[in-house]
Amino acid sequence: MISEIITVLLEGAPAIYFIPHVIGNALGFALSPLIPIQLGCAIGGCRNKKLLLFAAPVFLNMLLSILSLFFPIIFRVTDTNEYMRGSAFIIYVIAYIAALICLLLQSLNVAKKYQNDNRSILGMLFGFVVFGTITQVISPEIHTSWLCISFALVLYFMYYCDLQHQIDALTDLLNRSSYNKYLSRIKESDQVCVIIFDVDNFKNINDCYGHPFGDYCLTSIAACIRKVFFKAGHCFRIGGDEFCVISNKLRKGSLEKAYRRFLREIEILRSKDSRIPVVSIGYAFSEKPLNDISSIVFEADQNMYHFKRQRKEKQKMIS
Repeated sequence: MISEIITVLLEGAPAIYFIPHVIGNALGFALSPLIPIQLGCAIGGCRNKKLLLFAAPVFLNMLLSILSLFFPIIFRVTDTNEYMRGSAFIIYVIAYIAALICLLLQSLNVAKKYQNDNRSILGMLFGFVVFGTITQVISPEIHTSWLCISFALVLYFMYYCDLQHQIDALTDLLNRSSYNKYLSRIKESDQVCVIIFDVDNFKNINDCYGHPFGDYCLTSIAACIRKVFFKAGHCFRIGGDEFCVISNKLRKGSLEKAYRRFLREIEILRSKDSRIPVVSIGYAFSEKPLNDISSIVFEADQNMYHFKRQRKEKQKMIS
């Protein structure tokens, strides 16, 4: 923003201001494509090497922008302090587009991680930036790009923070607030499946082995839930040791397979550490339009407690 202000104020200024005018332009051209790349790395990490390939034209643009202090590559400033585009201005445009694509892909990855289905906000934000950028590319005298970029990035960061508030900090599953909001949105769904999970005797785990181990148990169980059900539905931590999956994709056959696969995953965990508790699970399934989702949740909860009672009865018979 400072760079943009400098270039606007010094446009057509006396020759004494030539050097700060050139420096202002060089900084603006060099740094502006770098901002979406930095923001993408900040929210999505820098481990995805494919996404970082988009940074190559950004760094090329940065080098050429600095060289434009001496040669008219990306831009040039005349002796009368008039800004003009350089012969390789297209490099800046390509770098900027690549940076935005990188940020968009990182954003979609983050939205997928947080199981956020509302992509319209991202679309509006990027549309806002693209509009401002195209306007200034077509008409250089209209300085809209930096204004649109600045507001869009602030709004985007607010969007990202809102995503984080939907996540349970310990397990990385959606939290209770997200659960309540999601229930209100699927009341008119044609089909829904609700799966309830409850960790057996979890209080004893904390009392016997301490809260750090209790947290480890919860994160391990949450990882199993995520591994089995993430692609099929939304995964929630709805209480201290209670979890839930809501899906409008699972059919009865695939639900039974996922159910058995989850129990196998828990047994694999317990084979490595017998202190990890067992997990009771119950589900309810509806293929008809719903008037009230709470009835399906209640049925799943009752089936979970029936599962728990059956397990305890089997253990008594064995003992």
